[in-house]
Amino acid sequence: HEIASLMRYRGLGVVEAADEVVMRQLVELGGSGGVIAVGRDGNIAMPFNTPGMHRGWIRADGSRGTAVFPTAESPGISGAKVPGDAGSAGRH
Repeated sequence: HEIASLMRYRGLGVVEAADEVVMRQLVELGGSGGVIAVGRDGNIAMPFNTPGMHRGWIRADGSRGTAVFPTAESPGISGAKVPGDAGSAGRH
């Protein structure tokens, strides 16, 4: 509900809204976890504030994947650290 509300009333995209809820609001409440969200345009958000999260995806071009830990190939994991990457994964 919170992600949809941020998208509708603040005009955020699915990635930004999901990041706001999981990476900020959930943490402020002392919680941990993640979410898989898909916007109407097909953008995928999979933020998580835990060491790993089981997830899978398929894109419009047919490419697909699964992961548990942050990877550069996993869509919508902004803020997550990717092994071997000096910065955050912010690839959407």
